[in-house]
Amino acid sequence: MNVGGETIQLSFGPASNAITSHLCNLQGLSCTSSSDPYETSTPSSPLCDPYITHSVQNDTYVPRVLFIDGKNCFNPWPDSNSKVARMDESAAAGSWGGNVQVHHRLPKGQYEYTTKHATSSTSANPAQDDDTTVQAPNIYLDRSHNSNWDKLNDTQQHALSTFQQTASMLTAGTGSSTSNSRYHSMKYKHVSSQFIYPERIASDDGRVMKWDDDDGGEEEEEEMDEYALERKQMAERQRWNQKENEMQHQLTNAWDMFLGSGTNADTAKSNEQSNNDSDSNIQSDGNSNITVDAKMGDDRDTKIATAEQMRNHALAALQWMNYFMPPHPLNDMHTAPLPFERENRIHAEGLQKEKQVEQAMIYSYYAGKNPSASASSSFCSMNDMSSGMTREWREDVLSEKIRKWMEDCDSVRGFQIMVDADETFFGGVACSVLEELGDECRSAAKLSILVHDGDEFLDVGSGNGEVDGKEKEEDGRYWRSEHKAVGSFRGLLNSGLLLHGITENSDLVLPISMENCWQSLRKKKEKRNLFEASAAAALALETMTLPFRLARGSSKGRSKIGIGNGFFQGSSQGEDDMFPSVDKLSFHEFISSLKPSNRHIVTELSCLSHPVLPARVHQAILEGTSIERRQLEEEMHRNRNSRYRQSRGRDIDPGLWMEDEGPNGGMLTSLSPVTNASSSRSQHDHFALATAFRPLPSRVGDTLATYTTSLMEGMAIRYRPKSTVATVVNQSFNELTGGKANSAGSYWSNIFGSQTPIMQPLCTLGNTTRMHDHLRISANGLKSALSRKNVGYMRRDGMAGLAPEGEDCEDAVEACLTLRDVYEPPSFGFDDCDDEGIYFEDNVE
Repeated sequence: MNVGGETIQLSFGPASNAITSHLCNLQGLSCTSSSDPYETSTPSSPLCDPYITHSVQNDTYVPRVLFIDGKNCFNPWPDSNSKVARMDESAAAGSWGGNVQVHHRLPKGQYEYTTKHATSSTSANPAQDDDTTVQAPNIYLDRSHNSNWDKLNDTQQHALSTFQQTASMLTAGTGSSTSNSRYHSMKYKHVSSQFIYPERIASDDGRVMKWDDDDGGEEEEEEMDEYALERKQMAERQRWNQKENEMQHQLTNAWDMFLGSGTNADTAKSNEQSNNDSDSNIQSDGNSNITVDAKMGDDRDTKIATAEQMRNHALAALQWMNYFMPPHPLNDMHTAPLPFERENRIHAEGLQKEKQVEQAMIYSYYAGKNPSASASSSFCSMNDMSSGMTREWREDVLSEKIRKWMEDCDSVRGFQIMVDADETFFGGVACSVLEELGDECRSAAKLSILVHDGDEFLDVGSGNGEVDGKEKEEDGRYWRSEHKAVGSFRGLLNSGLLLHGITENSDLVLPISMENCWQSLRKKKEKRNLFEASAAAALALETMTLPFRLARGSSKGRSKIGIGNGFFQGSSQGEDDMFPSVDKLSFHEFISSLKPSNRHIVTELSCLSHPVLPARVHQAILEGTSIERRQLEEEMHRNRNSRYRQSRGRDIDPGLWMEDEGPNGGMLTSLSPVTNASSSRSQHDHFALATAFRPLPSRVGDTLATYTTSLMEGMAIRYRPKSTVATVVNQSFNELTGGKANSAGSYWSNIFGSQTPIMQPLCTLGNTTRMHDHLRISANGLKSALSRKNVGYMRRDGMAGLAPEGEDCEDAVEACLTLRDVYEPPSFGFDDCDDEGIYFEDNVE
């Protein structure tokens, strides 16, 4: 039963799709449970409400999401209903061997799956299914060329195919029935946002009761052999558990092999053998020491370099659809391919004319926001392009798919829009969708996330987001050319128009920088890849959106939300709580708590995205809080006869951990395009602050109350915002992605390595003047693009349908300048004559 309050995710563009793919994987894990409801007396219920972010299709929870990208960017996964190897009835009685027959990568446009010694679920004659090959219909031809895929060896390509095949089987619960899957909706019951397992409900005192759903069927149930039925169900669950564990192990091995990590054991064994051989050679011939050692060192360095290179190529070859893990919604509901192909970003000097034309359109905000009435727009007809985005596709395809998701909801309460801010064509499409949603669904709040710097991770020049020396030399050679001038003009114009369009039609806007996401995770600039950078962004977003995704009632004792001076005041307050608390927030309440006025709509996201020692995180959060002071007073009372008083340090305000990592002494890294991150956070105005934390499990004290109080005091005392929200959940990141987490959680251990068990995501979302510089750069850039020196470029792009008329941009400039002034920091540098000059120069008409 669905009771309303659903949200829909819309993702526009490649960088946004990469983040959304990771985000859907994490949200699917948080709203389901891997525990067996019949194995324990108190089964673990899901932490989050699945109906907020997921829909039910074929009795399976699937994310309520829609991806928009080029028509060459959608590759279907294996279909578990007809292409997955299944056990027949005779094999089901025995133990499962763990071997999965998988498909091999085929030429573009083909997708086959071999089901040898298997029975298709749709076949009437199992004998005919043995040793056969099933051709899967590919509605989207794979015409995109990824040069990094060609750099992978056969083992890596086969490993990724094995991973996808096994993931589809595991998610579908392949066996006697699909009810074995953790995503099976009938595994849970939904009553007023409270989740219980079938025929079981726990009372307040912890006792477990069993209620009958149908009184009329009591006599029939008594006649059944309950003992035999229970034994049969137990045997079936044991077989599935064994099979699930083996497939989970196979998933991990396949992903390791794809990244090239599967050869580590062989490398270590080879190195050990080399060491033994060298020891014997040294004993027999002392004169060959230097030669043998040099040869061994070269071999080890070569193997290490080869393994690292394999990993880099594998991560660069991954496209967002490769890690959007099953279960997937129906194709006609979660995919919206554009009527043309999207090419990866390449320096335009090396492109053919037709590719340069396509690139010009994909970077045009106006072309995305204003579809042409016919199949050939003015821009397409001028440049001999076959097709662009038509009004027919916009209304009959994109709007129709969004309408299907809205009809799937009882009462949609919010839209989460992820927009690629570099390829501004997608931003134009997103703005037109936001305008339509404002007319069709006025009551739904809209959270828009602008993804910057995504193009730097899509560059196919070197496969890892870097530009080689030759390209840099050519780039510098043509910096005065017309192409560079046109590119600069278009970039400034479209970025400003996108900012204006998004802020005018959204309730809350969050800019994110992929470069900062990568820096927060790896602390380096080289060897970047979109897979890991987008994973860091998704980790922060999943943690930060917990308040409105938590399940009401069932999360009691597993989560706590503190409210202070916000739009929504807490409905309850415990004896030891210094702040009101609630079980969860609605999407509207979450947005309103971060939006103190209709003018303050731009936020900044900061996060602890890499593993840190738990003791250090605990000490940093509690530093200066009333909880630490109470502990110090108790310690002082126990040591009142000692010199404890003289040794005690000076009092400090709590919340220092919220500062940026580095000289400011904090622990967080800004994921937003903040250019003044070196300045202290306490020097800025904070209109609203929200924090979220996934701590490690602790047996000492009340973890939820301790951290909630510490987070609330840290925000309120040091930064003094008008509104504060603190969320703490009793589910660590390792619990979320470990164990029986299926394919959605299997790859996270490769991102954080051996320190995954101590990973504690800690995030802050703030409505703060720290975003002033970003808004100032965007507003000044738009004003510069409309200056007199660019009049010729503006007219030419206007005639081609790539830019609006100059008069139409004046309102956008005014709105961007006004938004910039709203976020002007209190300590704007009027003490410095240069800053004062910049201020008045920016505001001159």
